[in-house]
Amino acid sequence: MEVFTVITGDIIDSRGHDLSTAKLQEQLEQLDYPTAMLTNFKVLKGDELQGILRGFLPVPGILRRLRYQVYPCRVRLGIGVGSIEEGLGSSNSWEMNGPAFFRAREALNLIKESKLAHNNTVVVSSNQKIDLAVNTILLMIDTIQDSWTENQWEAIYYYEKLGTYKKVARELGIAYQNVGKRCNAASWKQVELAEKNIRKLIGLEIEKEAKGEKDND
Repeated sequence: MEVFTVITGDIIDSRGHDLSTAKLQEQLEQLDYPTAMLTNFKVLKGDELQGILRGFLPVPGILRRLRYQVYPCRVRLGIGVGSIEEGLGSSNSWEMNGPAFFRAREALNLIKESKLAHNNTVVVSSNQKIDLAVNTILLMIDTIQDSWTENQWEAIYYYEKLGTYKKVARELGIAYQNVGKRCNAASWKQVELAEKNIRKLIGLEIEKEAKGEKDND
């Protein structure tokens, strides 16, 4: 059975921003989409968005890039992992259905019910062990990102895209030392490592399942 990751977003305080549905969609079209995307993100009703990846969250960094594209809006992200039973093949995720979508909605509900500050991202799959570990890391990332300034979001976006402080400095018209200061103040290296470790964790657990191994806990 092929597995997909459905990412359903819910704009926080949607009435408090002046971005139209068309403007949000325009910003989402500028997202650097990975090859693993099955459908790009589309906005629905002005305050919901959704996109699908092939596999189990193969690119954790897509969550951060998505948040940058809808900035200054803040967004809750419910991530559902599972199969798609209806509408597969459509370019519009809103025309599809299946367990991955039910889990994404469940994840969003868990965020809304949570009393934890900064808890804006939750994944729900059929593997509770993965969910527990990944959600713990995601909570830490959310906590860090909630304090990022617009300048820090921008510096990290371009640093990831261009690869050096000097290239970013030329792009933004600032001193390259300031690019480094912004990335360091945002704990970018720690966030980058956390994202990579999410991918490793998922890969190791999937590999274990494929081999039929069981925990001795």
